[in-house]
Amino acid sequence: AKFHDLLVECSGSSAIRYSIDHLKRIPLVAPYSVMFDLSSEDYSLGRIRTTFEMRQQIVEALRLRQAGRASALMIAYAYQACNNKRESVEAMRSGREMSPTPGLGLIAQGKDAQDPR
Repeated sequence: AKFHDLLVECSGSSAIRYSIDHLKRIPLVAPYSVMFDLSSEDYSLGRIRTTFEMRQQIVEALRLRQAGRASALMIAYAYQACNNKRESVEAMRSGREMSPTPGLGLIAQGKDAQDPR
């Protein structure tokens, strides 16, 4: 979440701020809704490395003021995040051991609802 907050802050864009703020409230999309496959440490570690490397590339493109490259990397980053979530949900459905269900606080109803912030 800190990475996303820094991108918003550095951009100075109200449109980006609005978009990120909106995405933070959607179950299974919010940055804190990461799921780890507890049955495969190598698989989860690979995902973390890939995400970190993508973030490094995004920061490099921004630092070098390569707007087109940064935009393309952000789109690829979003697609990868979507694919990771899809794979995690499928793994959960197949019975593999996963980290606790993310985003539960966003979809709980009534007095039991948790504030995800």
